[in-house]
Amino acid sequence: MKGIKGIYRLITAVLVLASVSACAGMKKLEKGQYILTKNHVIVTNSKTYPSSDLTPYIKQSETPSLLGIRSPFEAPVVMDLGTIEASKDGMLRHLEYKGYYNSSVDTIISRRGRHKAIVNYLVKLGKQYPIQKLEYFVADSAIREIMAADSASRTLHTGEILSEQSLEDEASRIATLLRGKGYYSFTKNYMFNFADTLSVPDSALLRVELRNYTRNESPSMARILKKHTIRYVSYELPRNMKVRLGFLDNLNLIKSGMTYSEELISTTYQRFAGNRCFNTVNISLNPVDTTGDVDCIIALTPSRPQNFEVNMDASTNSAGLIGITPSFTYNHFNIFHGGEVLSLGFRGNFQFKFNDNTHSNEFAITTGLRFPKLLLLPFIKSTTPNLPSTDISLAYNYQNRPEYTRNIFSGSYGYSWSSARNLRFSVKVPNVSIIKIFNIDPDFYSNLNSSYLQYLYQDHFDMGTNASVYYTSNTNVNPTVSYFYLRGDLASSGLGLSLFNSYMDVNRRGQHIIWGIPYSQYVRTQVTAVGTLRFGRDNKMALAARFLGGVGYAYGNSLFSMPMEQMFYAGGASSMRGWQSRCIGPGLSQLDKSFAIYNQVGDMRLETNLEFRFPLVWKINGALFTDIGNIWNLPKKEDMSDEEYDLSVFSLKNLPQSIGMNWGLGARLDFGLLLIRVDWGIKGYDPALQRWLAPREWFSSNGSAIHLGIGYPF
Repeated sequence: MKGIKGIYRLITAVLVLASVSACAGMKKLEKGQYILTKNHVIVTNSKTYPSSDLTPYIKQSETPSLLGIRSPFEAPVVMDLGTIEASKDGMLRHLEYKGYYNSSVDTIISRRGRHKAIVNYLVKLGKQYPIQKLEYFVADSAIREIMAADSASRTLHTGEILSEQSLEDEASRIATLLRGKGYYSFTKNYMFNFADTLSVPDSALLRVELRNYTRNESPSMARILKKHTIRYVSYELPRNMKVRLGFLDNLNLIKSGMTYSEELISTTYQRFAGNRCFNTVNISLNPVDTTGDVDCIIALTPSRPQNFEVNMDASTNSAGLIGITPSFTYNHFNIFHGGEVLSLGFRGNFQFKFNDNTHSNEFAITTGLRFPKLLLLPFIKSTTPNLPSTDISLAYNYQNRPEYTRNIFSGSYGYSWSSARNLRFSVKVPNVSIIKIFNIDPDFYSNLNSSYLQYLYQDHFDMGTNASVYYTSNTNVNPTVSYFYLRGDLASSGLGLSLFNSYMDVNRRGQHIIWGIPYSQYVRTQVTAVGTLRFGRDNKMALAARFLGGVGYAYGNSLFSMPMEQMFYAGGASSMRGWQSRCIGPGLSQLDKSFAIYNQVGDMRLETNLEFRFPLVWKINGALFTDIGNIWNLPKKEDMSDEEYDLSVFSLKNLPQSIGMNWGLGARLDFGLLLIRVDWGIKGYDPALQRWLAPREWFSSNGSAIHLGIGYPF
């Protein structure tokens, strides 16, 4: 109860501070001044025109508030009549640009109390003119043929509304088309538009002309519009930059003798800029007198060839269990002077309790090498902006738990490529792991009351294929606008090996073995969808949501389940934050007391997360979140008791009772490239108890968990 009273006092103090701050802000106002609390845009003669199209032209933002309470950390916005007039002018210019001529904007200021005001912008849309007749005039026959061949891409059509926006869009389209066909110096300013709105009432007759001089030139300055050819291509880079010429030629799609193409220039730029060994990329084109030729110079500067990345997650719960997961990665972005990336990583996981000998240690060492080309596939040539790559990795993982010790050796060889800027694929063939378990505690093993559980703790060999696809609406590392991404993963193991079963020995369980170890056979898939909606002043508030679903099925040489390391778990700093990692599920199951440090896993996982992010003060942001989900087993454990089966297995009948739920709040210290996160997750509904927790239980043993992490959870 003391904890609840403390929270109540804290909330009361914040509200009092907000009220005092608000009053203090009002006391500073002079006579006739008002705090701007709200801006409204109302379109009076149209129910379909979106008022949100005009709100960006309001020059004075309203006073920030949350749930109607003004932020105590930001000064109030004092309404300014001059700024209101500037806002009206901006709206009128925008409406004319959109094709609404002779529009009007009036304002009504509503005063609330002594010192607050709401500004209402009353917008009356002006007249629109549909295009009744449209004709193009192009004197140059070569250009006329190019435009005729691309007429299906025109953005202007009869019947559409005449607007400056549509005219500029069509001029830009034509300029892009011609620059892609060799006309290096062509711009949209060579396009002239003549609209007649008087000859036919309420309509427009439009003539689009392409001339050989620009809009800001006179006819006396006319010139012949010619195609340009690339004469020479050269590289400029510092002498101390070690890079192979063949690597540069592989990135460069601009070749001597080819016709100039803006698309190839842009693609080449993206191919160079996307490589981490370059800091700046500049492609300059210099016309050669009047011959129509241009020389291409690609100037490059090196980036820092090496960097280090440090990350750490930490969590604790009210039962006193502490988990710390540090990681360290070293990268070299030009290890062999051909854009190859070498990565060396170390990750640890340490779980312990103070004044208790119970602990768990895990160490992982990984090494990866990425080549910016498809090795062993020389017949495939890439011309996309994003280079394909070949990825080779090796890893060793050591796990020392109270119940057992496990070694995992793994390696993979695969390819990654993009079919579009926002869509990337990867495949690993093969993906190999060897898992050795030893030092199993006899008491622990004897307490495993089914062959299924004992099966999870045997040596095995894993060899298969992994594939993934990733789509994102925004490719920036730290997007500042709304975005969405979708990732799908599929893994299959043992299918190819099963073709050679007749050549393998068989163990006492009837499994086929390689080097005395049974191989695993399963298929596993997972889908993750994440969306972030940004809104508010300067897009500083966000509503982020994630859905994650995965399932794995063991068959053939795997008698009961997938390998332990392939099974799903939930909880932790980026999952169900009311629980620590691996401390929820499967289904309605209780925590397995045979583990000194819990290790709850299952065959499938469903989870949804929702988080509201908002600014507080300085670089500190707040968050309110809820997580809903769990893990389950599939109904295939032949020798489990009925009780265990009913508790852990996914079924529609028990689904409502087996879904866990937590809520919580967090703080984020945001330095841009580095974000430090603290989350307090509080259990709402616990499937192991099959009931909702009362507020007094939030502070009891296992009622909540605190997590420390780097970066957002999703």
